[in-house]
Amino acid sequence: MRSGRGGAERGRNGGRGIAQIHPRRKSLFDQDQVIVKRCHLWRRLHECCLLMAMLVLAGSSESPPPSSSCYLSSPSRSRSRSPSPLSASPRRSRRSSVEGPLLAREQEEGWEALQLRVLELEKDIVQAKKANKDIAAQTERRVRAEFMEEIDKLKAAKKDLQLDLAVSRHQCTQHLGTIQKMTGITENFEAEIQQVEEKLQGHIDELLLKVKEKEAENARLRKSLEEFSSRDKDN
Repeated sequence: MRSGRGGAERGRNGGRGIAQIHPRRKSLFDQDQVIVKRCHLWRRLHECCLLMAMLVLAGSSESPPPSSSCYLSSPSRSRSRSPSPLSASPRRSRRSSVEGPLLAREQEEGWEALQLRVLELEKDIVQAKKANKDIAAQTERRVRAEFMEEIDKLKAAKKDLQLDLAVSRHQCTQHLGTIQKMTGITENFEAEIQQVEEKLQGHIDELLLKVKEKEAENARLRKSLEEFSSRDKDN
């Protein structure tokens, strides 16, 4: 039992150190501690059942317990204590009359020790059950708090995402309005450019007509000049 308690304490200390290094895995080490304590509880229950079985067997049998009958293990003494009419003597009868109360006293002391051990084990079982309930409640509260913390974080992240989505939608709406305005301005520019091109084409046509008229007039003037020059030569 001491080795089990020492192992549990070492497990608790080791788990606490590792939990300080890795805080996210603290719940896993706490669960390991709960499993270790439950194993100790089942071990104590097993010991209690064995002791109860020993008490029942000791009560049902008429022979003394093994602790009080250790001196009967040798075959010489068992042969010497075998009931034979040839070896019976008053000295041996007196010895058996003296050993009877001693055996009864040893048996009573063994029973009392077993009963005390059973009571101690029952107390340990009650304490272990209470500690198990406390650990289970603490683990449940801690796990619930961790889950609530994670849920709060997820809710906050969801709110942030919704806010980012609303901002993105607003910006997209603004960009769409700007694009629509630019599209309208571009269409207006195209119409104005087409009108200007048409006006320029009209001016170009008018200028070309004027140039043709000037060229025709220049041709007539050249012709008249040539006629005047030929007349001057003839005169």
